[in-house]
Amino acid sequence: MPPGLQHFTKLVIGKEATAGTAVAGSRLLYPDGSGFFSIDPMLTFAEDANRGTKTHVAAATQQGIAVAIPFRTPAQTGISYDELVIPFSQIRGGVTGSGATAAKVWTFTPDQDAASSQEAYTLEPGDDNMSWRMEYGQVSRWRLSAAIDSPTMLEMDFYARQAAVTSTLSNPTPLNPVRLASKRWAVRFATTQAGLNAQADVTNFLLDFDIDVQTGLTARKYMDGNDYFGQGVEGEQLDFTLTMHGESTSVASTRYGKWIAREVDFIRLRNNGPSIGSTTYAAQLDLAVLWTNVQPIASADAGVNVWEFTGRAAYDATWDGSIVGHLINSVTLLPGL
Repeated sequence: MPPGLQHFTKLVIGKEATAGTAVAGSRLLYPDGSGFFSIDPMLTFAEDANRGTKTHVAAATQQGIAVAIPFRTPAQTGISYDELVIPFSQIRGGVTGSGATAAKVWTFTPDQDAASSQEAYTLEPGDDNMSWRMEYGQVSRWRLSAAIDSPTMLEMDFYARQAAVTSTLSNPTPLNPVRLASKRWAVRFATTQAGLNAQADVTNFLLDFDIDVQTGLTARKYMDGNDYFGQGVEGEQLDFTLTMHGESTSVASTRYGKWIAREVDFIRLRNNGPSIGSTTYAAQLDLAVLWTNVQPIASADAGVNVWEFTGRAAYDATWDGSIVGHLINSVTLLPGL
């Protein structure tokens, strides 16, 4: 029997209508080629069972099951506008794309004082030798980053219930979705979230950004006769850390002033892509940030001084939010429906 090959390695995803009820995958994801899932049967070994022999361990006991799928986009591929519905659905569920033309508009606004009903997914990793089906997949953390002259990169840390071996991996048609070039990202700042619409994009400033989002979702286990967890719960804080680098301009010094004054800064990161319908592909994040550190002249690039800005999510009562995701892409429904 020939071994499984990297050529035939896949990760397939499908949205579950009922969390925990597995569905056939309907879309291929394109992860970095290896190490993108792990299965832990949570074994304990009887190290402390003296039996009159030097070697104590004679058996193992399974205490549960844990599955992790640490998705990472390959370095030369990056993420697409269509695929961003998956991480964004983990800050707000129940969203669909709207619009009568080819361009579908999505807005993901977390509810700050009630459950945000995040989606659950079935994930199917495998190759031509062996494959698995993992239900109740949710993302505890996702990270979006971009730098000049490179693709926009995405990480997603999925947890899932269990890994059932399946003889037939779902086989959706491979796609070549439109991906986000980092050079198309732009930033704008305002004193309120509502004021972002009236501001112009800042030119000759932003060099890169990295936003690391903690969704608050966590897997809860119970003594209920099952090895796997019972449900995903939004029990932790919705939070993010933002890191940016920009050139030494008045824009940088304004961020410094807000840091020292402990003022919330409102930021829009937007990527406008190629045409779709009568508009363009787009990915956008509106953020309320309290700067935790602003480092003047943190480094230099070709003789130009570069500042580093680090901040975290802040709740703004007027906006009633800290983060909102917006997309324009080609898909109306999340994968699986």
